Amino acid sequence: MEKEAENKMEFFGGLMSAFKEERQVDIWLQAGDQSDAIPAHKLILVARSKVFRKILELDDCKGSSMSSKETVTLSEMTHDELETFLDFLYKGSLPDAKLVHHLRSLYLSAHKYEIPYLQDLCRKELISTINLSNVFDNVELAKIYSDKILEDAVSRFIQSHMKEVAFEREFMSFVESNPALAVDTIRGHLVAIDVSKICNRPESISSSFSEHIASTVRKNFKKISGEQLWELWKQEQAGCLWSS
Repeated sequence: MEKEAENKMEFFGGLMSAFKEERQVDIWLQAGDQSDAIPAHKLILVARSKVFRKILELDDCKGSSMSSKETVTLSEMTHDELETFLDFLYKGSLPDAKLVHHLRSLYLSAHKYEIPYLQDLCRKELISTINLSNVFDNVELAKIYSDKILEDAVSRFIQSHMKEVAFEREFMSFVESNPALAVDTIRGHLVAIDVSKICNRPESISSSFSEHIASTVRKNFKKISGEQLWELWKQEQAGCLWSS
């Protein structure tokens, strides 16, 4: 049984061993800090990243002459960030501490080099660690990369922490830079207040809701959540705008 486990580790660790021992490498990656280039394998880059696939396969189609030490510079990364990025490409996972330490860099790289699985992992970690000190940084990340899932998570956090967030120094900049998201978030906060008021008194639902939504809440007030009510309201507003 022990031998079987060793064989399994050797099998799955083969790619990482080839990377660490620089066996049959055919490309070097240079970080933006001009540190030593890191040797790698084109096949791994092509298999993991849609962007590398386009770049390297295009070079092959053009029949460009490859030097014995072809180097690609990833100027947005430091040496440590690049090494962590490559560790992920070879292993498909990272220790939690390493993922957290290089989270922003990995998230940016996942988008730039089109690696959806890495995007998912980074987004999940970003969402799970949203707090008052980083909420506005996450707003900017979501905006830059059009990440609707992250944006919705940030919006929900702000809604549930509006009293604290509204008095942060960055709140005014957030409102000025993201007016649509700010309005959506503040409306969501107000809806949540209404939900808390009608939790045990559905007949007291605010007049800001249509009769259709009010009826839905009255029938399901023991089951419906604030988030579900907010989604109902947004869908109805979108319908009204569409019909107009």
